[in-house]
Amino acid sequence: MELGNMPEWSKKVARDNNVGELKFLICKKVDASDLSLFLRLPNNIVEEHIIHFNLTEKIIIWHTQGGLNVSVYVQGGWKIELFLTLSDDRKDIGLQGNEMTIFQQFSQLKDGDNVAIWMFRRPDDKLCFFIWKAVDFTKFKCSKF
Repeated sequence: MELGNMPEWSKKVARDNNVGELKFLICKKVDASDLSLFLRLPNNIVEEHIIHFNLTEKIIIWHTQGGLNVSVYVQGGWKIELFLTLSDDRKDIGLQGNEMTIFQQFSQLKDGDNVAIWMFRRPDDKLCFFIWKAVDFTKFKCSKF
């Protein structure tokens, strides 16, 4: 497991949860729409990594109201329960849920921030994400989509 470019809090969460494999998804620039109630993830990136989802998870993401329950870890190691789902217009994949305001508060993201997003599974097979401000974004390829 490569932890070199990750903040110390995320390294601790990874060690504490016996994370085997981390997948870097993207570094993206946050815009105002991401700060509402739906944090968009690039469809092509999610689809590229969809092979890591089992069939049941794929069905839940694509066909179920609400989406797939995931854990999202933010600055300081705070864990927030959200859903990986399609947007209401079914064009975008993203994170949303009842704890989105908690996510916004603890992640401290603002319009224009660059964030790094990593995906992993805990030993209990639950899908999880690390999301943090990429202060030194030269280590990552950040994009606006």
